[in-house]
Amino acid sequence: MRQLVEAKLLDVLRLMVCPLIVPKTGVEHIFEEIPDLAFTLGSHRLLDERVLLLDYLPAGPPPVGEHT
Repeated sequence: MRQLVEAKLLDVLRLMVCPLIVPKTGVEHIFEEIPDLAFTLGSHRLLDERVLLLDYLPAGPPPVGEHT
């Protein structure tokens, strides 16, 4: 994914949010080594009453100095 972000070829970042807690087996650092990038929510959908499907669209560099 890092190569797609760096080449500006990432059109959609699709995330599936599942209501699970798996601290012993589910540790993955999938966003390490990816440059900072802002996203806006493009669409969302609820699957089988518990899994949330989110599509985010790249929105350029993240805002700087606007931490709350």
